[in-house]
Amino acid sequence: FFHPSQPLMNLHNRLYTTPFLEVHHTRRLADDGPDDLEHVAGICPNCHREAHFGPNPNEFLERLEQRILEKEKTYL
Repeated sequence: FFHPSQPLMNLHNRLYTTPFLEVHHTRRLADDGPDDLEHVAGICPNCHREAHFGPNPNEFLERLEQRILEKEKTYL
């Protein structure tokens, strides 16, 4: 999910030149979800905005969880 599709600006309106990820909880903390490594994913800021404010957050979460499972299988 790391694919910045548009330039990212910081608070001082300067262009970020180094890629970075944001932590997304797959079980919302606001809904008493756990705050542990098993329920977080590093995703690009654009995807993180989509996860919270996109047209279909449930579909996004399903795709994200599927990708996480695929990645974890390669390490087990």
